[in-house]
Amino acid sequence: MRRRFGIVATIAVAYITGLIPTITFDGFFEPAFYISIFSLGMLAAEIRLSQKPKFISIKNSLPWNLLSIIFVAIGFIYEWKN
Repeated sequence: MRRRFGIVATIAVAYITGLIPTITFDGFFEPAFYISIFSLGMLAAEIRLSQKPKFISIKNSLPWNLLSIIFVAIGFIYEWKN
């Protein structure tokens, strides 16, 4: 699907696929949301390993070290408060 429709469509379908059981069963089937998280990992791997010019520009234009520290800190703060 990624090659035919692109990475954005793949992530959108993964999020919808992960949210439908969670919403339908009122949070009972929450692990289905891991499909969405997996799709974000696919995007990260695509950015890291791709030789396509648009992914190379994304890889070189963002401060990935700083972003990873910020997101890990947000995750720790969010879990600490809960």
